[in-house]
Amino acid sequence: MENLIDFILTNEEQTELNGAFSTINRILVPKLRILSNEQKWDMVNMGNRNMGFVIKAREIADKNPDLIPEFIDMEAFRTDLDSTVTLRELYRTFEDTAKMLNDSLMLAGSEALQAALAFYAYLKIAARSKVPGARSAYDELSEYFPGRTAKNTDEEATETT
Repeated sequence: MENLIDFILTNEEQTELNGAFSTINRILVPKLRILSNEQKWDMVNMGNRNMGFVIKAREIADKNPDLIPEFIDMEAFRTDLDSTVTLRELYRTFEDTAKMLNDSLMLAGSEALQAALAFYAYLKIAARSKVPGARSAYDELSEYFPGRTAKNTDEEATETT
């Protein structure tokens, strides 16, 4: 079996990461909001295509303050646009890291599961061959596969011999 990932953090690295996440959570979380699905549904969504429009609208409004209707709070508009730019940059950074974390998690988990399944298959053969300790180890692991009982395994063993 090929090992494609060796993800090992030293205690110092883990401590540093925990501190970094604590800092991020301390600074960022109080400023962020969680929206319900209904709230999200009711909002207009500013995608990449609308960003240029919003930036240009603010530029024109800033150059032509006499054209701004009273119901538009320009300070809030400026803050919201600046927030959008900052949040997009943060999101992209986190999104890239989250994708790499997810891929690495998938890879490490896949490799661990492959090794465990290979070991389990070996124990099954070893139990059939009456290797000391193999039957109890195999039975202990077979509990994770409730559809396959030890009785079924014994029957399979006698059918194939």
